[in-house]
Amino acid sequence: MKQLPTKLDRIGAGLSVLCRWALLPLAAMASACSAEPPPIPTDWKTDCVGLMQISFPGEVDVAAHKFRKYSQFSTQANLSESVFFSDGKIAGGDDFWYHGTLQVTHPMTDDEYKALVAARKDSQKEVLADFKKKKPTELNAAGQRSRYWLLQTTAKDGVAWRFDADYVVLMRVNQSVISWVSAGSRPNIDKAEKSAAIAFNNLNQAQPRPLYDLPKNPGLCLPYLFIQDSEPAPDRSFGVTYRLKEHPDITIFLQDIRANTPVKSERDNRFAAIDRAENFWGLMYRQSYAKADVQYLNFSEFAGYKAVASKAYMVRQGGEKDYGLMYTVLGHEDESKDVPNLTFRVIRDAKNAIAKGIEPVPEKAFFEMAQTIANSVKRRSVKQRAIEPQGTQAP
Repeated sequence: MKQLPTKLDRIGAGLSVLCRWALLPLAAMASACSAEPPPIPTDWKTDCVGLMQISFPGEVDVAAHKFRKYSQFSTQANLSESVFFSDGKIAGGDDFWYHGTLQVTHPMTDDEYKALVAARKDSQKEVLADFKKKKPTELNAAGQRSRYWLLQTTAKDGVAWRFDADYVVLMRVNQSVISWVSAGSRPNIDKAEKSAAIAFNNLNQAQPRPLYDLPKNPGLCLPYLFIQDSEPAPDRSFGVTYRLKEHPDITIFLQDIRANTPVKSERDNRFAAIDRAENFWGLMYRQSYAKADVQYLNFSEFAGYKAVASKAYMVRQGGEKDYGLMYTVLGHEDESKDVPNLTFRVIRDAKNAIAKGIEPVPEKAFFEMAQTIANSVKRRSVKQRAIEPQGTQAP
């Protein structure tokens, strides 16, 4: 098997993994965790997710949605419900959220996109037919007569319409495809309509973003895409999965979510963060292993926020031993600044490396590498200026 490249050895043999993970008294734990983390190696690659940025010890593949000819609900062309790497291997996860459900795809062929456009236009005709059937006395959720608009997209071959407060958009940015369905029909419909209109305008100006490109303007990073947004706390939930090219046993996940809960005590936040971590290790990920030893650190720092860290020693269903590292941050709602919910994890699945004749990353190197990746996560620095609206305006 191929030997582990020396670049992982340079991460730092003296790195203390998660402040030694001991269940120390609080004072001792705070002291153990007070040391500055080692610098991120200068030859690492950096990408961005939402408002955050993250670095890697080498080239990565990124997961996104892909074209699917049929879905379980329709015989029309559609997009995958899960995200995949470019080689077709499923990465888990699901749709993104930006004032509604958002899907972003790997680059598509013209034929694939034409099939998607044809399917979306069929849906558009059905919506318009339903709208025309409505009686003048029928009122929508806002107590008004329903309204329908056919919208223009910046991409000439896009499809978009609005029905009351709900937007439906399909368009290409470079060779990747955006599919967006807004969440306009919410309890506060006036605020939802305004937010959805702004989101449509921002999406209509979305720019292609190559991997490792870090935009300087305010906005949100997604695979292949950058959405300009000058709001201090944009409405989003972006969870992106990466895989190291040299080490296919290693996947990295970073999720950036706008928090919508009020400020809680540090103690309550800590327990809520532990619950979220336990939900992943104990429920969502349980089918992947036969047993696991999960350890928690009560106090830690991640991306400049207080976090709960956990690491897992797993035994897979086939008997293989694997490892995982996770950080969980519970934010709170704040109109003036962004205090997000963050989830970060690095997981080794040895069989993915063995299948390609590559030696899996050893335990010590794994935790050192995972911790250094965690130390690299921070808020992406941007120019502090408002963005003037451009292009097609939503009605």
